[in-house]
Amino acid sequence: MFECRIDGQFFKKLFETLKDICTEVNLECDENGIKMQSMDCSHVSLVDLNIMSDFFQHYRHILIKEKSTVFLFKEDSDNDAVLNIGIIDEEEQSNTEDSLEIQVKLINTQKEHLEIPQSEYHCQCTMKSKKFQEFTKYLNSIGDNVSISMKKDTMILSTTGSDIKVTKQFTNDMTDISITCSKSVSQEFATRYLVMFSRASSLSDEVLISLSPNIPVSIKFNFKQQLTELQDNSHLTFFLAPKIGEY
Repeated sequence: MFECRIDGQFFKKLFETLKDICTEVNLECDENGIKMQSMDCSHVSLVDLNIMSDFFQHYRHILIKEKSTVFLFKEDSDNDAVLNIGIIDEEEQSNTEDSLEIQVKLINTQKEHLEIPQSEYHCQCTMKSKKFQEFTKYLNSIGDNVSISMKKDTMILSTTGSDIKVTKQFTNDMTDISITCSKSVSQEFATRYLVMFSRASSLSDEVLISLSPNIPVSIKFNFKQQLTELQDNSHLTFFLAPKIGEY
């Protein structure tokens, strides 16, 4: 048996962030919380979601034999199994018991757990997620690819359009910017993926960008506990392969 209670707006924003990246999601639930890993159709980006049990307003997981429960669902499935989601307006519940129950069809499929290599990144930049979102949207309006470069205390994002080149420099001297770099790195990525990842700015105030040569960039959004506002290990992380040819 599995049941949990989570803020409805958070749940909605989470899947609005993922809807254009993943066609189906595999939620693995155990006593520690919920995990999800999924790749996009082109297999150039990977989503890693981890929501610890303490993050939920209520979390209950009871199984006798299996170690975890797996929910795999997508739109327009013909499978009869369903995931029940109850939406309760707690402010109105005492008077009207206002609630909504949603049944999401599940699908039957075999999904292997993806092992994400533990990488030590040479360069990292922490910045406000809204600022990251605003600038990636702007870059996407100019060019299809964006170059991310980091050296010392500086991160540079740049793109080239038909008649224009745009470059933005972020440094440790700027407000709400923290950059650490042990080795100069520069890689190119598809701008449209960064725009999709940046939608997670509605879930987290800050984003951590981690970069090393010849491995996927990591774009990480840490969540705060809903009740205490303290940061725990709950996060949504995107990995994107650098551009090699077209994808």
